[in-house]
Amino acid sequence: AGRRRQGQRMMSDHFASEQLRVDLTTRAAQSNLMLDVNDPRCAFAPDHVGEYHTLFPLDAVVDDPDVGSLGCVSRVYKALSRFDGGTYALRKLDNVKINADHNAMRKVWGELVHPNLVRLRNIFITNEFDGHSNSLTFVHDFVFGAMTLTERHSRVTDQVGDISEDLIWSYIAQISSALRFLHSRGKAMRCLQASKVLVTPQHRVLLNASAVLDVIGDRKAQMENLQAEDLRAFGNLLVQTVCRSPESSQPQALSSSIDYIGAHYHPDLKDLIVFLISQPGGPQQATIFAACARISGRLLEQLDYTYHHIDTCHSELAK
Repeated sequence: AGRRRQGQRMMSDHFASEQLRVDLTTRAAQSNLMLDVNDPRCAFAPDHVGEYHTLFPLDAVVDDPDVGSLGCVSRVYKALSRFDGGTYALRKLDNVKINADHNAMRKVWGELVHPNLVRLRNIFITNEFDGHSNSLTFVHDFVFGAMTLTERHSRVTDQVGDISEDLIWSYIAQISSALRFLHSRGKAMRCLQASKVLVTPQHRVLLNASAVLDVIGDRKAQMENLQAEDLRAFGNLLVQTVCRSPESSQPQALSSSIDYIGAHYHPDLKDLIVFLISQPGGPQQATIFAACARISGRLLEQLDYTYHHIDTCHSELAK
């Protein structure tokens, strides 16, 4: 009983896969998350902010958060829009200096749509979080089921062996694609840190917190230098992810980290990382286009995997 004869279809073949059902159930559950009335986070989660309601803090920290990688104190909330019913992520920044027209940046970044970039939907200033102090708030799409790269691959949460080579190249292909898209349009990510890169259960990578540093960051920096810094940050991100340690890209540890990568992974990975983090600067500095050219074969392999996934999705929909 239960054995499949040649040419015979099983009952499960007529229904969506178990994993797909789990993914959809998880998505629905996350949409409906609400704070318990006794949760201490209720103290900083208002009933609504503008058009957004049912705010749910995504930070586990109850006390005032520390200054983060964006150079300021921030909190992130999941919220629902009363206009379209969509689920969004609200990033609240406190005590920041606005160095650019946030309305203009909202228009520019809102038009940048890429499968590996969390889309910006709105930027506004409000005092509705606490009733008296103004907070600069960025609204991005909410990515269901995602974890940050830090959470996904820290040694605390993932202690079973090295990260697979296929997975690393998948990450590289997706991040390269997003950076190529932005750089070709005269923009830079400016915050390519592990805490600002999201990974879904299906290993989809999305760069998060777009536009934030264009609004509160240094306006004097040249775009060529910002894009070059994106590449260095990309290289450091790969080192930290492969070695599963944020300290692995620090100057005192970088040499041993590179040696570890060279000993455990294909030489192509080490060569790419060295290329990204050791740019000469000035007119000779590297570009994302040159980086993609160096790994074109690897990128084509990832394209094959993408088409295979599309075929799988079509098969599920046909059931």
